[in-house]
Amino acid sequence: MMELYFNRHPQWLRYYNCSFLSHEQWSERGQVSIPMGVYSLVSGVLYLAMYIPCLIVVVKTDQLRSLSCYKIMSCLGIVECLGVVISCLFTGYLFLVGAVFCSSPHVIYIAGHGDLAFWEAQCMLCVLLGVNRVVDFWNIPVLTALFEGYRTFLWFIPILCCCAYFVLFTSPPVFSSIKQQWFFDPYAGMKDVQRNSSAYTNRTNVYANYVTMFLLFIIYGTLIFSLYCKSRGSQSSVVTHVQRMVIIQAVVICLLLALGGVLFIGLQITNAPPIVVSASLIGYQISCGAGGIVYLIVNSTIRREVFRMLHIAIADMVMVMTPAILLLLKLMEESVFCIHVNLCYHERVGDVFAAFLEHQKKNEKLGELTLKGEWPPCILATTREFIELKSVLWLDAFGIMYLFDSRILYHVREVAMKNEHVRAIYKIIYDNTSDGKSRKS
Repeated sequence: MMELYFNRHPQWLRYYNCSFLSHEQWSERGQVSIPMGVYSLVSGVLYLAMYIPCLIVVVKTDQLRSLSCYKIMSCLGIVECLGVVISCLFTGYLFLVGAVFCSSPHVIYIAGHGDLAFWEAQCMLCVLLGVNRVVDFWNIPVLTALFEGYRTFLWFIPILCCCAYFVLFTSPPVFSSIKQQWFFDPYAGMKDVQRNSSAYTNRTNVYANYVTMFLLFIIYGTLIFSLYCKSRGSQSSVVTHVQRMVIIQAVVICLLLALGGVLFIGLQITNAPPIVVSASLIGYQISCGAGGIVYLIVNSTIRREVFRMLHIAIADMVMVMTPAILLLLKLMEESVFCIHVNLCYHERVGDVFAAFLEHQKKNEKLGELTLKGEWPPCILATTREFIELKSVLWLDAFGIMYLFDSRILYHVREVAMKNEHVRAIYKIIYDNTSDGKSRKS
């Protein structure tokens, strides 16, 4: 009730009265929880470290930014990152200092309003994302037009208005280290404080949670059932890889939100034991921060671009492994190591290895490393235009093949040459390449 806080502050003080105890006495009532505080802070940092790069990739990649579902996911991601700041980082600090509402009433009250607004925005965006997926999945022209171009952003206006209503005219949850959760009652866990607890109940939030959970289960249940039916249909109605990938991301992210919502609803209407209270907070934290984990696991495009953006090349993880290179040298038996490969566009890296194995199988050389001569044209994942590069194939100690293109070969050499054993091996490898032989001549 920010309207009450700013415009009718004396009345607000009657509801949230902290004057009958001193600040020190309120602080003494709090209970410090180092395990929950450390967990909340560490998990919050990890969530943001994984989520923010994913959002940057989505915003910077034209291929993703042009899709209406990723516009909604980007907005949802921003809201969830802000939710992580309060539910993990700020909450972790409150755990470590053992805060109760009256130890920092104004800061906790405003933060509670932010938490409430972010939660409601998450709920509405997940419902909107589900509707968008159903419309796109069944390709209904009249409804599809509602999400084309800038129209997707128009859907955010009513969501913003609803969040403003919750901030201005409803009561927020406030933190209590005694109960180890955010409750609407500012004196939660203090049986000696006389008050009418029902006066703090946010009935609008309760009803909104019920409606949101109902809609989420209906919409995403319909989406999963539609995916099942369409996957079993004729070839003309086969689900595309992109559709399936986006649906999986949306379902996982929003089901995590539903889990957090169900736990919070149960917490507000029952006298739950402490372990359930802690579980509800952790569930809410996961619902805010797990989106980045889902993107990195499920979406290969986002994962690849995040690694590229952070300069995490696979070469760095493989080339510094001296045992792997020694094994490679043994398998090579002085075979020509540098291979000219024609690379063209495709969406999956796995086709590279499938093409190689198929070529080996046809030549009855499966199971041995025969890399002499020209390797046949193969496919490498890229989001850019058709390209033609020199590539090198490496085999690590686990038998996993890696392709490194010429853009990172120089860096790979710099890393490898720092090790004297690798330098000797690299000399043998280089002497067997066409570049090495031509320079000798």
